[in-house]
Amino acid sequence: MSEALRLTEREGAAFWPLYEQCRAELDELGDGLVKLVLEHAGVHPDVPEARAERMLKDYTALKRKLADKRAWYFKRAGKALSAANATARRSVKSKPGWIVVLRFRLPNPANSQY
Repeated sequence: MSEALRLTEREGAAFWPLYEQCRAELDELGDGLVKLVLEHAGVHPDVPEARAERMLKDYTALKRKLADKRAWYFKRAGKALSAANATARRSVKSKPGWIVVLRFRLPNPANSQY
């Protein structure tokens, strides 16, 4: 990612601490998603309705927090970087090591597979 950004010394001093903080917070939220996946795997296919509803609420809340955190950090990164680097930063955001998004889907009872 460093090569894609080509930060000036000033930009790097502002960006990298922000990046590390963002990564730590997003990793923590990602751990919550993994926990939900593991919980779901432990009870699938017989997920009690109340538990499925709670898991869906937890999942939705985590996804909202992830989106909010990303927006918050992108805004701050944009202030720390030149316009060219802020644009490049957005284009490399999904590269390995930045954000790992785990897709999680509760089973659809209408799907015969479940």
